Amino acid sequence: MSYTLFPLRRARLQRSELAVPGSNPTMIEKAAQSAADYIFLDCEDAVAPPDKEQARKNIIQALNDIDWKKAGKTISVRINGLDEMAVMKLDVLSGMKTLKIATAYRINGKLRHDYPIAIHEFTKAVPVYETMKGWSEDVSGARRWKDLPAAARKYLRRLEELMETPIKIVSIGSKRKQTMFL
Repeated sequence: MSYTLFPLRRARLQRSELAVPGSNPTMIEKAAQSAADYIFLDCEDAVAPPDKEQARKNIIQALNDIDWKKAGKTISVRINGLDEMAVMKLDVLSGMKTLKIATAYRINGKLRHDYPIAIHEFTKAVPVYETMKGWSEDVSGARRWKDLPAAARKYLRRLEELMETPIKIVSIGSKRKQTMFL
């Protein structure tokens, strides 16, 4: 393994942020020439589902072709597509009376359902929790869905609802046989 050490750059205040849909190459090029300090190329909310594949290609091309560093830009890409989920370490939740799931964030009095990515928002974000009943049973011996306590199944189903994504793997311990494929 090799490491590359980069000299520390002088810290500077990020004055402006620009979100750019990855589906629009013209806007990506304009963003590189804009006065914004921080650019995030969006492949999620700002892109219609049928355009996501082309948006990914546009973003990859822009990352390769545009010299963002020379333009003085801090760049990030938001790609959050989920088809299936795996929930790990469900066993460590056994014995908890209540479980909290962050469902939104309150920032300056406004409710947001997406994760705040800008540092000036993130530092002010207060999670909004949904509380669910926990379970006392040890789940480490479960091998099938029906072996899990009802409260654990309800918790997993709620995660699926919130994420709009099916859970296909559940880990209930550190051993290989303690992985359930649903």
